[in-house]
Amino acid sequence: MSNYTAKTSVPVTAVPVTGTVIPNQSVPAEAREVPFQPNFTSTFGSSSVSPLQVQCYSLRKTVTILCGIDIFFSLLYSIYNPYFIISTLIACFGFYGAKNYNSCMIFSYFLYITLDWIAKLVVYSIDVVNKDPASSNGLMWSFVILTTIVNMWISKIVYKYWRCLKEITLLELAELKTLQLGRYYYVYW
Repeated sequence: MSNYTAKTSVPVTAVPVTGTVIPNQSVPAEAREVPFQPNFTSTFGSSSVSPLQVQCYSLRKTVTILCGIDIFFSLLYSIYNPYFIISTLIACFGFYGAKNYNSCMIFSYFLYITLDWIAKLVVYSIDVVNKDPASSNGLMWSFVILTTIVNMWISKIVYKYWRCLKEITLLELAELKTLQLGRYYYVYW
């Protein structure tokens, strides 16, 4: 058992280094100093970007635009009814999550928009059952069906982005946060 204990306030981390040996003939081989020049290798500077990174970046751009549109309309609705401030805040969480690759915020936004279109569909369906069929408006129902399909489409894209954030490695994600990709595409489906 040793009485030696190392107490440091700085955590010790292992960094791969390479060194060069400079031979010195005047000193015996056992007593030679070996100066080293660190050669830090970084995985961040790779010139190739994986297809998953491009897909994740492209989905980020698309979800950011969709959240921006949601924020705009939620602000307009909040003028009519102050309760829509809550949906504006949730859309802001989605926007922030998309910008910063935060999968937890993206999943929260996905749950919100999915539950939103399901709740609207249930309310409209109950309204049809309890309403006189002679007074139903065909234009209103076509609008309800159209908005439900659009909301389902948006939740599919947000879900795809969330899955992409779950599949990408932490190293690729860290590299993606520092890069500004010149090639991306907007995701339509």
